[in-house]
Amino acid sequence: METVKETQEGALIGLIHSGRLSHACLISGPRGVGKRTLAGKMIKALFCDAFGTGKCPCAGDDGYPPCGEEACARKCPCTNHFSCRRVEKRTHPNLLFPQSSKKGKPPGVDEIRRDVLSPLASTALEKGNRAVLLENADQLNASAQNALLKMLEEPDGHTYFLLTADQLMLVLPTIRSRCEQIRLGAWSGERLKKTLLARGFTEEEVKEILPFCGGSIGRALEIHQDKALRKSLETVRNTFLAVTDPCGVPEALKTLRDARDNAGDCLEMLEEVLSARLSGETDAEANDVWQSLPRQAVSSILAAVIETRHRMEFNVGWPTSAERLLYHITEEIQVWQP
Repeated sequence: METVKETQEGALIGLIHSGRLSHACLISGPRGVGKRTLAGKMIKALFCDAFGTGKCPCAGDDGYPPCGEEACARKCPCTNHFSCRRVEKRTHPNLLFPQSSKKGKPPGVDEIRRDVLSPLASTALEKGNRAVLLENADQLNASAQNALLKMLEEPDGHTYFLLTADQLMLVLPTIRSRCEQIRLGAWSGERLKKTLLARGFTEEEVKEILPFCGGSIGRALEIHQDKALRKSLETVRNTFLAVTDPCGVPEALKTLRDARDNAGDCLEMLEEVLSARLSGETDAEANDVWQSLPRQAVSSILAAVIETRHRMEFNVGWPTSAERLLYHITEEIQVWQP
């Protein structure tokens, strides 16, 4: 399936409405671009009684106000309908999802068997469709993924599997081949800006965050809400993006030494800025010098950032890594200075 754009969401809901949705869908794409949101809307549609009725059933349902639009039944699942509210709260009895027994760890094969395979072998608690939600399927180990294969190979006519993954290639080929693949790409700068402004961001906040979030609405919200990430953003802006010649490296390095605990966030943000600069989606430059850098210089600096991240994975010290990266940046800038 082609990369899903904002206007294609309705087409997926339409497939559910017409009964033509594949019984296994794998939604992949970068972190924070809406995979979980899309999966939730699709599950709501699978359970929503509004589809096919021609009108919204929200009025009078448990005292909740009506949505007021007949189009709700044709285009999207109702947000006020009882079944949709249960999906949002994850209390719908026909919605199955594995719950990890270890905090911060993906579910293992035992949790997959307990929370998914065992219930699927029993009669559904309610009539209608059943849905299995497997978020971050790429984080499941091989044993847990293999446990799913039998159900994917022999799907029940009323059971739908919705999987999400940041890194598609970490999902077993045998699972990928049995799923309809839905790819979500990074958001355009214009779409991201429009969405952030609609959520109450100021123009200045959008301008500040946009280059650092890699086209991810989730990442943009995370940076906005997390003080530590905002501090890392300022660190990157005042060091890596501000230094223009080798004389400025020692002063920048003083600031970066204090940011040792946030080194990973700083490098990730710098990588996003450089990627945005190459894509042309956003004005990611911190000063006029960066605006004059050609693509080959930006690509060279980006490669150095990625190499620095890899070096740190092998326990190379942060001050040494940061200093080496700063000098690489200034060398590239000096080469292309007028």
